[in-house]
Amino acid sequence: MRVAIALAAGVIASVAGCRVNRPPNNHALTQTMFTSTLGDPRTFNPILVTDSTSGQAIGDMFEGLVRINPITTLPEPGLAERWELGEGGKTITFHLRRGVKWSDGEPFTAHDVLFTMRVIYDPKIPNSSVFSMTVDGQPIKVEAPDDYTVVMRMPRPFAPLFYSIGFGIIPAHVLETIYKAGQFNHAWGIDTPPDKLISIGAYQMDRYVAAQQIAFRRYPHYWMHDEHGAQLPRLRGQVLLIVPDQNTQYLRFKAGLTDVYAPRPEEVYGLHEDAKRLNITLKRVGIDTGSLFFAFNRNPRHYLQKGVTDPRYKWFVTNYGHDCWELDAMDPNDLRNCVEAAIKELIEPVAWARCELVNAAEKENIHNFLGTYKKWDAPDWIDEFLQASTSPNGTEGAA
Repeated sequence: MRVAIALAAGVIASVAGCRVNRPPNNHALTQTMFTSTLGDPRTFNPILVTDSTSGQAIGDMFEGLVRINPITTLPEPGLAERWELGEGGKTITFHLRRGVKWSDGEPFTAHDVLFTMRVIYDPKIPNSSVFSMTVDGQPIKVEAPDDYTVVMRMPRPFAPLFYSIGFGIIPAHVLETIYKAGQFNHAWGIDTPPDKLISIGAYQMDRYVAAQQIAFRRYPHYWMHDEHGAQLPRLRGQVLLIVPDQNTQYLRFKAGLTDVYAPRPEEVYGLHEDAKRLNITLKRVGIDTGSLFFAFNRNPRHYLQKGVTDPRYKWFVTNYGHDCWELDAMDPNDLRNCVEAAIKELIEPVAWARCELVNAAEKENIHNFLGTYKKWDAPDWIDEFLQASTSPNGTEGAA
């Protein structure tokens, strides 16, 4: 899944980005950028975010120790202004920015970082950050020698760490009491009044109207300045319109109702041809910095249509059986083993087949390959998969 994030400077993690040059009596007059998203957020709690719409909704409200430059894909200072490596790369010391304040005026300190990581590692708090913050099955040890220094210790050098610690830091002075009361999983739901969301990013939430829009105003005490020392962000506000249909998003952009749009591949040519008439700018924004992943739907009802059970359901249950089906109480390591087994036994051979034998004429060879692969019985649905995975002219089709 690719996630496009709209920022004041343009669009990141998409194939192309568009910007409308507006007349002075419209959005430019109020210095407010209008974008759109496909759905309502599910939470305003950055630790609990697992979906793209929630992430987009609060993405400019919270920040991490480092940020990833979308152009160079390299880590850059965020709430940590600098860092040093020690013990052969097993220790990283972060020096936090001084003078940074939460939106309620309280200072940002190392205690906020330690509290955030404590929540992430709590097995009672469902979150996606814990997996990337574990090295050899062990959590990263963290300590704070003072209010503006954070030291992370790992069992071995872990290069991906800088791409894992961009999670949003949360305010300990607001949420720690709620956490200790065992109510963290209910904190900052979408029914939370915007003025109760204490943030530290470039924007503060002004209002949220379900199924319509989320409005943000510029945080006047944001820590970042431009090269001339001017306060950032330059925009006074943002409005995120909730538009559940991408065709409608496309039409709204062409009508000038939104300022930034991440077009689908089939829309790029048309926008390029109409750029002058629409008074828009179409730009390539580089590589996709999002994440690609597989998702397995384990709900048996998903495989039952009109009283007939899809053969894939039987294959999934019998091949991974009782070991990987009852995942609710499963240890995270066992779950990881199941996913690795699924990738090795299902995805890898198919991926190999699609990479090496993409010509539709080689369909029989692929079928034989899958049929002889250990634990495969080459059921009929393989033919359907291959039909969808190869195109008539012998080139790879869309997945």
